[in-house]
Amino acid sequence: MFEERLNHLRLICEKNTVDAFLVSTTYNIFYLTGFADYIADEREGFLFVTKKGVYMLTSPLYSDAVKRIAPHVTLLLTSSEAWYTDLLKNIIEKENIKSIGFEDQDLRYVEYEEFYNLAELVPFTLRDFRKHKNKEEIEAIEKACTLADELFTYTQTIIKPGISEKEVALEMELFVRHHHAHLSFPSIVAFGTNSAAIHHVPTDKKLMIGEFILLDFGTKIHNYCADISRTLFCGTPTDEQKKMYETVKKAQQAAIDFTKEKWKSGEKAIGTHDVDNAARMIFEKNTFPSFPHSLGHGIGLEVHEAPAVSRNTKDTLDAGTIYTIEPGLYFSGQEGIRIEDMFVIDEHGPRQLTHSTKELIVINA
Repeated sequence: MFEERLNHLRLICEKNTVDAFLVSTTYNIFYLTGFADYIADEREGFLFVTKKGVYMLTSPLYSDAVKRIAPHVTLLLTSSEAWYTDLLKNIIEKENIKSIGFEDQDLRYVEYEEFYNLAELVPFTLRDFRKHKNKEEIEAIEKACTLADELFTYTQTIIKPGISEKEVALEMELFVRHHHAHLSFPSIVAFGTNSAAIHHVPTDKKLMIGEFILLDFGTKIHNYCADISRTLFCGTPTDEQKKMYETVKKAQQAAIDFTKEKWKSGEKAIGTHDVDNAARMIFEKNTFPSFPHSLGHGIGLEVHEAPAVSRNTKDTLDAGTIYTIEPGLYFSGQEGIRIEDMFVIDEHGPRQLTHSTKELIVINA
């Protein structure tokens, strides 16, 4: 599996006439080696892929772990006498490397300054590199989705008037930890007016009767992520609030139906801008404002990756892509509603991966 992915990267290099590639993101290093021990927001190593070899340049702190997890790479360790620049220089001279591709959205300027004298540095996007998932990746994501559904079922049992957003978020994390997994990202728990904030951070606000409850959360299993959103209500919703909720649900279903119809008609690369528009049309018909974000996003090792499900992109949904559909309705300072599910396109077409009920759940006092 790793050799196939490495050869895919080498093919990208060949097409773009560079001799090697410097991989810097922890996600792509894991994808190419299976090694996931690096802290995501810290630079603790590089993977250098050449025509002849695969080199892991890292601290001695990771020596034993790399040897155990990624025996197919050549391990080169930094020291006070040999830093990353020195290690790269030795490989470059040995293999007569003239040009090196690098991840254009990740390499830091100070690193670029260190490396640019070694060879010609050519920026690359690896945005679509992990877009298509294989069987093992899909199975891992399905497991994460199953746990996310279980988490939602559990969360319904703890929500009651008087509980705070922070308390719910903590209980959600504890549930996932008890199941020997991790959150994909810090859970969004938003009550009442806070539900109108799309990326709300949980506060000490306590739940009151007459408020929407917006939950946006995910779980991670074997380094692969799930992402799901549900909106509940505390007390008895008004007819207008029911209409708002049903409109969001209909918008999501319109996008789901659109992708299925396109696949059945023989279209195997469905434009995501059209999927996005299918949902927005429902809001227009019901004279509600459209959501101020993309309809969805690809998901895998990262919560947000290719493809973007947006009216502002030329991305497509095709076999092997996993993505979300998450329309929302937001009234600033008042309330917000979002419903999000995950899907995969397999040999039979679009298939939903998250299965929590989308009926409006009412929490009684």
